Amino acid sequence: MKTTTVKSLTFMDEEPINIYDGSGDVFVTLEDDESEYWFEVTTPEALASNINQRKQKFLEPLYPFIIVQELTPDVIKKAIEAFIIEEE
Repeated sequence: MKTTTVKSLTFMDEEPINIYDGSGDVFVTLEDDESEYWFEVTTPEALASNINQRKQKFLEPLYPFIIVQELTPDVIKKAIEAFIIEEE
């Protein structure tokens, strides 16, 4: 098995102002595949902010997020590459 590398990554909107407390949609193209994939990334702080805004002690189940420490292209690429594995 080998890991696939990210060829390009672009934010759907502008890059987040607060990279430690936010969420964003990213489009990713892989090296071996010209298709574009959509992911939503978020930080733990953004999840905690969401809980606090709702005045709850939990979050309802949501669609899957990729959770990263900071919303930077380098960290997001590494997180996506860690989960995308192809069979040889």
